[in-house]
Amino acid sequence: MKKVLLVDDDAAFLESLKDGLEHYADGFGYLIAANGDEALEILGKNEIATMVADLKMPGLDGLGLLARVLEENPDIPCIVMTAHGSAELEQTFDVYSIEYIEKPIDLDHLHRVILKMVG
Repeated sequence: MKKVLLVDDDAAFLESLKDGLEHYADGFGYLIAANGDEALEILGKNEIATMVADLKMPGLDGLGLLARVLEENPDIPCIVMTAHGSAELEQTFDVYSIEYIEKPIDLDHLHRVILKMVG
């Protein structure tokens, strides 16, 4: 089973995102991490098909996490969620082939992006 890692410091949002995505009969398993450090720990112990991460988190934030993932696991496609987007951020993500989704999250759209990234 392919695993998708969901990373966000908002526990209630993270659980609802996981629960919502699990309703799709897509054969994916969903793992959750509350911050960047926890995400790195999970990445070190599991084969991850794609990662969906929030940008604004305490400690190791989304940008720091993305930098580490791109450096250590460049074959893992990444999707960024943020409520604080900008054209500059979007251009930066395009350079690295990182998908960018604005909050509030549309589950159908996120699911389609996950399917596209895992392909």
